[in-house]
Amino acid sequence: MRVDPMGSGAFGSSRGHREHEGVDFMCIAGQPVIAPMAGRITRKLRVYAKDARYQGLVLRREHVLIKLFYVEPDEALIGAGVEEGQVIGTAQNIADKYGTGMHPHVHMEVIVDALEVIRFLGREKREVLS
Repeated sequence: MRVDPMGSGAFGSSRGHREHEGVDFMCIAGQPVIAPMAGRITRKLRVYAKDARYQGLVLRREHVLIKLFYVEPDEALIGAGVEEGQVIGTAQNIADKYGTGMHPHVHMEVIVDALEVIRFLGREKREVLS
């Protein structure tokens, strides 16, 4: 996880008037980024409305959606299925935007369908009681 002079990349870390909504993973700018799970890359992201240099992607599988920021996606994979561990893009250098005080990192947000979590927990409870 990223911790540098610009702050912490931990989930919930302070960002002034808001909280950090993901986790930052340290990387080397230009290194390959791999898929954290199997799924389909549904679209590219533009991280900043006023700075098109920084990109990302959305990876979806069933009831889980992962957003990865500061990744230049492999264009050929947009709309395609990918396997866990497959190279899906290249890490960008966020230090180009914020200065050398912020270490290069990939920002990851995970969004899960809450109803599926409740159903899963209910199954787990029933299995323990059986």
